[in-house]
Amino acid sequence: MVAIAKRLVPAHKISLLQREHFKATHDPVTGLLNQIALDEHIEQQLMVSARYDKSFALLMVELDPYQEFVGINSKITTNAVLLDFAKRIKCCVRRTDTVARVESNVFSILLPDIQNFRNVVKVVENINHQLLDPFLVKDAQYVVNAVIGIEVFPNKEKTHKSFSENAFIAMCRAKNITGRNYVFYDDDLDQSVCRRISLENSIREAIEQQEYDIHYLPVNSIRGNELSYVQADVAWHSGQLRDMDPDTINEYIETMELSKLFGDIQLSMICQKLTHWEHDIEFGNKPVLLALGDSRLNDQQTPSRYKKIVTAAGVAPERIGLVIKESQILQDIEFAQHQIRAFKQEGFKVIIDRFCCGLAYLGKFSPGMVDMIRLDGEIVSRLDERIEWLCVVEGLIRIARQLNIQTIVDGIDNDFQYQTLLNVSADYWQGDYVFILSNGMETPVAGNKSTR
Repeated sequence: MVAIAKRLVPAHKISLLQREHFKATHDPVTGLLNQIALDEHIEQQLMVSARYDKSFALLMVELDPYQEFVGINSKITTNAVLLDFAKRIKCCVRRTDTVARVESNVFSILLPDIQNFRNVVKVVENINHQLLDPFLVKDAQYVVNAVIGIEVFPNKEKTHKSFSENAFIAMCRAKNITGRNYVFYDDDLDQSVCRRISLENSIREAIEQQEYDIHYLPVNSIRGNELSYVQADVAWHSGQLRDMDPDTINEYIETMELSKLFGDIQLSMICQKLTHWEHDIEFGNKPVLLALGDSRLNDQQTPSRYKKIVTAAGVAPERIGLVIKESQILQDIEFAQHQIRAFKQEGFKVIIDRFCCGLAYLGKFSPGMVDMIRLDGEIVSRLDERIEWLCVVEGLIRIARQLNIQTIVDGIDNDFQYQTLLNVSADYWQGDYVFILSNGMETPVAGNKSTR
């Protein structure tokens, strides 16, 4: 149909139609889409998101205080600021996002396919960062702030009109909020996001102020019950973080894009401890197990970077065991296989954590790629309810032994579990049944529930 249209309509008329369509759908000052075009995009996004069960967000951004600014400046200066602001907003979003100017001083941003609300707040933070630099017009500097209202799909009403209205209402609320310049239309969501941001700030501050220690949990041999490995875990000193589940904190660190930096810090601290242990009879040659977060596993530079860190500290790479969750491997088995091979080539040990359904991928790994597997503690805890779960434990251990992989049974919390697992052929065990070795202390101290 397009080819036929081009033959029937003269070229100069097509160009004229295109110009007219651009005028009808775009803002003349900034060149961004206008309200009409934005409504069409929202309507399309509502249908796509409803069909594929995906979330999206609409941000309404108002320059504030705008009227005072217009009153003391010419139209040319005002338009120059608007054009500059439009360019800055475009720098804050993805190519797939939609930016529009819907009123004289109001812009809208449509964010399709948002993975979590942190992605939305990140855009807000980027806009605020862009506003830190003054606007330069004719050798004069102007500082302009903004307030932002946010509406997120899905919600009860599903029309582009209600969507824009809700974002506008949230934007108006933002004018009365002190301490931040954005508000989510949904009160519960707004409070949830505020709590999340507060927690993220606490984590960032705790890392900057070094309000944490590395604690070392024993991993003992089944036969002889001798210390064989130690697992490194972070213990937070901050009041808000001290009682939180460590896995939850780690998830926040991942979303904050601090995982790589904090992982390098942990590895450096572990290397210092290993150097300190060199002449210790009990700990001298014991490897340390360190959990590997998603961003570190997915970064192809991590194997070589980790090698440089341990080499600079004078520590042999085989003294470090990198712990990878089974769920991380299942996300992309081929890439995980590539990364594990790279870690092994650099000399590190590799441990698969929370092992449960390894038949899905272990057969694809070359011999020697995986040193150990650690059985999910949830499986071991079921022994207290039904002894039949011992068959599951034995089956998983048998799989590992056939592949010449050692096993750690995690979550041994009482004497019954320990005595029961003495009858299986696992290599190592750990859990609350033993003591936690505290960083900086020469004698064992009783520990809280271990992290896995």
